Amino acid sequence: MSDDDLHIKMNNSLDRFLFSIIVFPLGDINDLILTHFVDERDHIFEIYFQNKFALCVGKKSDSDDLQMQTAQFYSSIRDQWESLASGSSSHSQPTSPIATTSTPVTSVTTKVASDLRRKRSIYRRPPCGIDNEDKDLHELYTFTGEKIGEGQFGRVVGAIRTSTNRKVAIKCIEKANCSEEDIRRTNEEIDHLYKFNHVNILKLEAYFERGDAVYIITERMETDMCKYIMESQNKWLDENMSKMLIYQVIIALRYLHSNNCGHLDVKCENILISFLKPIPANSNTGRSNQTKYKHDLPLAKLADFGYSRIIGEHSFRKTRVGTKVYCAPEIYHSKEGYNRLVDMWSVGIVLYAALSGTLPYDEKDVHRAEEIVRNRKLLFSQPRWKDITDEAIDLISNKLLIVQANTRIRSTEALFHAWFTDFHLYKKLREIEARIEYDLSSKQQPLPSTVTWLTEEREDAAWMEYKSMYDKSNE
Repeated sequence: MSDDDLHIKMNNSLDRFLFSIIVFPLGDINDLILTHFVDERDHIFEIYFQNKFALCVGKKSDSDDLQMQTAQFYSSIRDQWESLASGSSSHSQPTSPIATTSTPVTSVTTKVASDLRRKRSIYRRPPCGIDNEDKDLHELYTFTGEKIGEGQFGRVVGAIRTSTNRKVAIKCIEKANCSEEDIRRTNEEIDHLYKFNHVNILKLEAYFERGDAVYIITERMETDMCKYIMESQNKWLDENMSKMLIYQVIIALRYLHSNNCGHLDVKCENILISFLKPIPANSNTGRSNQTKYKHDLPLAKLADFGYSRIIGEHSFRKTRVGTKVYCAPEIYHSKEGYNRLVDMWSVGIVLYAALSGTLPYDEKDVHRAEEIVRNRKLLFSQPRWKDITDEAIDLISNKLLIVQANTRIRSTEALFHAWFTDFHLYKKLREIEARIEYDLSSKQQPLPSTVTWLTEEREDAAWMEYKSMYDKSNE
């Protein structure tokens, strides 16, 4: 049995646990089809081989737990198969074995199939670059087999841009697992990501659509805010770190809102983070304080625009969107509908979670959200809040988590709040700007339209004084 074999452990009997092993070369797979939601099929998925037969795996009559295992089995095979295809156009390229012996499958049958060939994309928007126009997914990217995450509409896997050896993330969405509404949301996400061009918004690099799946390629980030909070030493973030992250989230929303677009699903999982290394001391940047900040600094980006809508401040929609715990009350209760100010409520929930490591209420208590946020004693009852500044609590309670949407703080106003009026924050933001400029320049990538995109958004007296102090300290 070689390393490029597909190992399937299956249950041959429905009344006894008898197992046997079937081994097929992974490179002989011609196609994988998810049939779980196809009415006329009884199986979970099908594996088609070059020698004109297919395996039908799992049954819809299986228990929910077993169907879930079968679906995970499908994802595992699919990811390894994609990795193999990335290595070569030939299907005989070796790859690591798929460990599936712990996944029992209640039914595997064979049937004759036509000689299926690896299908090229029916639509594609390849990355910018010379000679990329005619190249397809696996000619441009190598799948690594790394699973980054999984959500309602698909999974995210790791890959490498072959020409540059740069890591990317690929969101894989199986069409058979989606409704027409899901596909529409996917197309909207792609349209929005292509249109947006901002440092604090996840950059879409390419897009490929096949008959059975959609692949969205984006820049690779290190983690998301939810994981970052949960993996931190205290399971919450200090005010300085929270301030840097939330400021950048509001900057991103300010950009979206200025383009009459609401994100409508701001949550910790949709805020991605990477950490910027210090600028090397021997770099030709002309900066006198190159080694002053020796620790990494966070760069935050908004992601997942599936719920985004072109929506103005005075325009209202009534379709329910977003993730319940982060949703503003007007999404569920207002007869007039909601507008892009729902994003600012969500920022309040994110900030609350960052500072405390908890949410202000559970999903089962969403219907009591208005009651809970109006009760400050209940909202800030945890001991942790005794260590939080009054300015942070004021931003959450009196500006962001405001039930009456028309009095909720706007993205154009939030940056001027007293919590952000902080010279320490200003210095860190200037350093983030400098590191981004250095990183993009060193990689010969386009710079943002302005290299001070974070700090130029404020021009009040306090900010101008910070600018003067900062410039003098660097003369």
